[in-house]
Amino acid sequence: MTGPDDTGNRRSRTVQGVGVVLLLLVGGFALTPYGGWVQSFFHGTGTRWQDAYIALEAAETNLPRDSRERERLLLALVQTEGEPPIGMAIGPRLHRPGTLARLHYETFDENGERIDEWDVRALVPNIGNGTGPFWREPCAKACQDEVASGSGIRMRRSGEAGIAEEYVLRMPVGQAFELRPSPLVTQDILDERPRRVPQGLVSVGEKSVPRPAKIVVTLAEACPANVRVGTAMNFEFDENATIPVPKGFRTSHWAQLDGCGKLLPFAPPPEEPRVVAKPSIGEPPDLHAVALRREPRTGYAALKVDEPWLRAHDTPVLFQVTRICRYDAVTDLWQPLVPPDPRRSWRLEPLSPAEAAEGDRIAFELPQETALFEVRWVEYHDDLPASRNLAYRDALVTSGPVPCNDIAMGPAPEGRISACVPFADRAEARFVPEPEKPCGGLAVWTPMK
Repeated sequence: MTGPDDTGNRRSRTVQGVGVVLLLLVGGFALTPYGGWVQSFFHGTGTRWQDAYIALEAAETNLPRDSRERERLLLALVQTEGEPPIGMAIGPRLHRPGTLARLHYETFDENGERIDEWDVRALVPNIGNGTGPFWREPCAKACQDEVASGSGIRMRRSGEAGIAEEYVLRMPVGQAFELRPSPLVTQDILDERPRRVPQGLVSVGEKSVPRPAKIVVTLAEACPANVRVGTAMNFEFDENATIPVPKGFRTSHWAQLDGCGKLLPFAPPPEEPRVVAKPSIGEPPDLHAVALRREPRTGYAALKVDEPWLRAHDTPVLFQVTRICRYDAVTDLWQPLVPPDPRRSWRLEPLSPAEAAEGDRIAFELPQETALFEVRWVEYHDDLPASRNLAYRDALVTSGPVPCNDIAMGPAPEGRISACVPFADRAEARFVPEPEKPCGGLAVWTPMK
């Protein structure tokens, strides 16, 4: 028989079980955007926060857990992004991921006189720059309230440090390092456009010298930031209605950096000079003294002299390779390769018909390996000033035994281009990243006299 005590215990356990289930449901609901909106009536903005590196699936969260394997991979990847500053020992990381770095740059001319100096702030490693809802959406009320009550800023970009982020994380604060001569691009976390420092040659007297002759970088400050993305739900009303008419819920997203203060903007970078890439009207035909040729048997490519064009125009042309990059299909990254000495250019003289019959001369031979390359070069008509007759050329080069049949894959996503990526036994049509940023900007070139 069941006594009244047993019945009461069963009821009590049932009530407790229902209470636990309701508590779990309420807790789960509170973690949703709807739950956050309901909470906003009682306290706060109802914003749900998540670590930015996890929310945006940054590469930093996908590294191996084993410390030795992670270190090996990080060092291998950073070597594809460029060489370290001169004299910098590549030791362990000195700063944690999510550091807001402030770097001080100085450029000098051939006499050691300072040309320019500026500061740039960038989040390292970066979590993105300007694409996606966390960057482009308007800052709704919940976003405005959180930023106003926080200790930092709403992020619209991560910034561009100018050198590989992994080197920044391993750089000691306050120590100056010289960079190897190359084009430089930086962008402060608050700037809407980057600052570009081209690397070229200028005439000084009867000589051509590189300028800037020296670039020095110093990590002035490394602030461990709290970087999060916020998600909030707002109930919106029709603004044009006479009486409030609800339109429904709207979810807003934003990225927020706290812990490093309310950042103030620096002086904006100077306007970029306009570069004329083609001869003006009335000059001789567009320069095409050099053409890309692919060896049918091996598939390896080279830049060769277009003998018929050069002979038809019967005038010397100066030629110089300014940039070479190689695409890594495994990491989906472009690797800048060391171009020829920027102080050296080649003078291409027309040949006689008998000499030209022996075949096109090789102007520049690309690495003989199966890979996708991007190469840039300059052609200059020797009889006219460079400012009126200077042609910049670039080409994607599929070097390998198997070419693609077709790479017409439709419109490319933003920031990518269609290309044929070769492998030892096949070739694939892919959308690859645009090589502009990792390979550096276009240097302004002054021909050697």
